[in-house]
Amino acid sequence: MPKTVKKILWFILVLVVIAVAVAYLTAPTGKHYVNAHGEELIGRKVHIEDFKFNILTGNASLGNVAIYEKNGTDKFMEVEDLSLNFSLMKLITGKIHIDGIDIDDAKMNIVQRDTTYNYDDLVAYMSEGEPSEYSIGKLRMSGIEINYMDMSVPSVPFSYSIHDMKVKADDFTTSGKNHIFITAELGNGGEAKVEYHGALADQNNIETKVELEDVDLRDFSPMFVQMFGREITAGELQLTSDIKIVDGEMQGTNKIIIKDAEVEKVKGLAFKPEFRSLPLKTCLYFITDRDGKCELDIPVSGNRHNPKFSYKRTLMRAFGRSLGKAILGKKKAEDAAEED
Repeated sequence: MPKTVKKILWFILVLVVIAVAVAYLTAPTGKHYVNAHGEELIGRKVHIEDFKFNILTGNASLGNVAIYEKNGTDKFMEVEDLSLNFSLMKLITGKIHIDGIDIDDAKMNIVQRDTTYNYDDLVAYMSEGEPSEYSIGKLRMSGIEINYMDMSVPSVPFSYSIHDMKVKADDFTTSGKNHIFITAELGNGGEAKVEYHGALADQNNIETKVELEDVDLRDFSPMFVQMFGREITAGELQLTSDIKIVDGEMQGTNKIIIKDAEVEKVKGLAFKPEFRSLPLKTCLYFITDRDGKCELDIPVSGNRHNPKFSYKRTLMRAFGRSLGKAILGKKKAEDAAEED
């Protein structure tokens, strides 16, 4: 989840750069310039369909904005409507401050292969040279959709959709600390709430709190196949996660509640899941109460400077170890009760 928040932050920064560039150059010249020189501005091809700018009030609006993949053909991001208000005097003096920005109906496609993402080149390009300072008085985003595809295991790809996302932040800045609130609808069922504290320029020191409710566990079945060789055919998930990164070292606590889970073994896999010997179905049965609910407290840790570090994989591994410990603890308790 921390990576998801980081994607949102870069999403905001890219749109700010495009909007300011267009407004500064004024329409229609600005629109044509960005369409022709998008790669010089952000390292990707950009196309803007509609643009309006009032030089007297500092109000600008962009419509049907598209940022393309590195191949220049496929769309990485689409924005239907973006409006902003800024001070021309501050812009002239070199201070990029936007009083308010509203983004409505946007879509972004994220593709992961192992530890690389289809936006890595975009982030690297935006990070080159001296960091520029941007600030936004009031940031509002709504109707945001993120489509995530994990191709780390090609034979069992994992895809997930986050939709109807809303983002709220006041006094947003690329240099100082930010407090960002995010809500969203998840996959085929479920809701998410995220609170983010930290500076965009310093991802080594951040704090994130995530709450997931009524999540359809079947959406995560490919992850369970990858790690356990079992698919989830039914179930519901709740998660409360607190993640802190201090000087690059991450410590996280996760409280997971699984309800009415049903698991089946998958045969004929072309790879060997890491926890294939763990009887997941039996494990869940032993720690599930009479109401069909099982609870787990899962701590996670890692160093974000490790190029192979993945929070998702770390959490799944910790989940597997926690299941084994829970069963062992319950068996010892039952044996002790029998001896008494």
